[in-house]
Amino acid sequence: MTEIEAERGGKCKMQPKLLLIAALLTAILLAAFVSGLLVGDWKPGIVGRLKVWLGVQARMFNNQNPYYRSKLAFFRQTAGVADAVMLGDSHIEGIDWRELFPDVKILNRGISGDTSEGVLNRLDEVIGRHPKIVFLMIGGNDLQMGVPVPQVAANIRSIVQTLGRQGIHVALQTTLYKTSGYWRSGYWRQINNKIEELNRSLSDLCTTPGVSCVDLNQALAGGGALSPLFSLDGAHLNTAGYLVWKNEIMGLFPRRHGVSDRPQ
Repeated sequence: MTEIEAERGGKCKMQPKLLLIAALLTAILLAAFVSGLLVGDWKPGIVGRLKVWLGVQARMFNNQNPYYRSKLAFFRQTAGVADAVMLGDSHIEGIDWRELFPDVKILNRGISGDTSEGVLNRLDEVIGRHPKIVFLMIGGNDLQMGVPVPQVAANIRSIVQTLGRQGIHVALQTTLYKTSGYWRSGYWRQINNKIEELNRSLSDLCTTPGVSCVDLNQALAGGGALSPLFSLDGAHLNTAGYLVWKNEIMGLFPRRHGVSDRPQ
């Protein structure tokens, strides 16, 4: 047997071992990742890194991911002003607000997967539309990422204060609960507890001049969880849910074609 043949033989024997090691490492990583999804904030830092490594968190919860950058680039390249801006994450992006409020000059500034930090990063574009009112809902993705509630609350306060300094009225909508009856029910219960804490920590803003609070959970949830009647997938609203949302906020729009009076 030549040296070359011997070397090839050695490599062939090593390949199954390397494949086995790779398979074991992959299984461990996947098990840890699934644990993070199903049981919640188990080792959030490690799970977060695994999600990024596996390419999930980068797509879903990162305000510098390609989808976020593409949407923001589009927003910045369009011209015009609006009476009202809907601002937030997938809950905002998930419906055509112009269809719900055809008599209002309204812009949808929801980006799926966005966070409170992501909204802060793009407030200049919203302010540049000179809206009379901004309907804000954000925070759920932060909590799923493991961002501490006080940090999320601080970011939301900064958003409200920044808009207020520009004379823009803010309709602060409570962060929506998740539905507890779906396959991720254990995880959603943990997230719902954090959502409750977040909403409670921001309740003092409801007495701030220039801020209106809209408790959507009161209309869409019960027992600390989003009602399945209004849920598309346990995390997002269906058509019935959006119609309830519409009824909850329709009286807050500025006067335009007889719609309503601007909030005082």
